[in-house]
Amino acid sequence: MLEITEIADRVVKAGGPALLFTDPKGTGVPVLINQFGSDERMCLALRARSYDELSERVKDLIALEAPHSAWEKVKSLVKLKDLAALQPKLVGSGACQAVVHTGDAVDLGMLPILQCWPLDAGRYITLPWSSPGIR
Repeated sequence: MLEITEIADRVVKAGGPALLFTDPKGTGVPVLINQFGSDERMCLALRARSYDELSERVKDLIALEAPHSAWEKVKSLVKLKDLAALQPKLVGSGACQAVVHTGDAVDLGMLPILQCWPLDAGRYITLPWSSPGIR
């Protein structure tokens, strides 16, 4: 699967799109790569127009103080609504449970965990991402 990382590396450096490999060799599991590979897609995932907007939202949540007046309580409710939206939603079932392996049927080797470069010591689960806007 070294080909996937080579293709993805070239696409990322060219500012290209996310890539979906539907049938990678050696596994029956699709590989989505570069999904957060641009500032635009990262902000979209974080529901923000920019990193500055996201930063301001986080600062506002951190600075949240106990309201003293009715109007402050109303304003705080809006901020709390944003915070509540960040909580995971618990569901009874999902598409990720369409195939479940247990016991001896569990084989982590079937997951499409990439070895990025020929001299890497092995396969690594990573989220490598670099952006000029993030340091």
